[in-house]
Amino acid sequence: MTAEATTKEGIISIEVQIDGTGIPHDELDRRTRRVASELRQLPHKSLGIVNDQAHAAKTETQSVEVRTQGVITIALQPAIVPKLLEVLKSGLLDSERRLIRLKGPNATELGLGDLEVSETVDTWLNAVIKHSDISASSSEKNIGQDAPPLSSAQDMRDRARRHIESGAVTEEYTANRAQVVKILNEALATELVCILRYKSHYYRAVGINSESVKPEFLQHAQEAEQHADRLAARIVQLNGAPDFNPDGLASRSRSQYVPASTLMEMIKEDLIAERIAVEFYSEIIHWLGDTDLTTRTIMQSILEVEAQHANDMKQLLDRLSLREGRA
Repeated sequence: MTAEATTKEGIISIEVQIDGTGIPHDELDRRTRRVASELRQLPHKSLGIVNDQAHAAKTETQSVEVRTQGVITIALQPAIVPKLLEVLKSGLLDSERRLIRLKGPNATELGLGDLEVSETVDTWLNAVIKHSDISASSSEKNIGQDAPPLSSAQDMRDRARRHIESGAVTEEYTANRAQVVKILNEALATELVCILRYKSHYYRAVGINSESVKPEFLQHAQEAEQHADRLAARIVQLNGAPDFNPDGLASRSRSQYVPASTLMEMIKEDLIAERIAVEFYSEIIHWLGDTDLTTRTIMQSILEVEAQHANDMKQLLDRLSLREGRA
């Protein structure tokens, strides 16, 4: 790869599309999460996952063929894009790469099966980087011309005094506030159930392998409590009421509190719950879009921790299965 990316402060978004045609949902999810875990090692602004998207494509006979795919969207600096290709090239098997396509901000696509064709890769890289340069220079050129003028200091002061009862919610807020509060309360309930489940597992875990697992349970419970605090604080900022009522907690939560008697069952239930949280929070991030940047940023930071929790539980599960297999 000979293309050189400019060292810019701008951020561009790359879509990593995994073809899921004919692949069971669980397998598509596994592949998508694996690719995402490879990309998380790169410096990035944000990373989101959307699984099992349906795409319709008309054939020559005008019939519609529906296929599925996993999509990972990663926002990063243009200079990191060549490293992204290197990570995918070194971290995936050739058969896996052939199922993946990259889509740059200029809609140019690159099949990962073409990574060995340097000319094709260089053309794609140059197109992506050139587009980011054009976009940046175009934005700089239009500042003060086509963009609406910034509000004056006096206008901002008047609006702040006129709507003082709205707190942090200003006129620039374009999301459906009531709906956002409702969804955040569902996320809050999900975290509260996670706290209870991890605390239960921490105190109930017994056996020769429990001492190496219990610290993970406790740490995850503490981090889930931090997530709950952040969600509750944001709900208050949106002039909503955090719902801590234990009545209906299970129905509001996306994850379940499933009794588990053995250490293996506990880890499995925690892993299932973390996978649900990762999918739920990813959907919230994409649903919010640019309508509520503060909430989206909070959910992105929580999502990153939840993905690590899922990885922790998967490693514990593999380690415990190996030990039991040797016994």
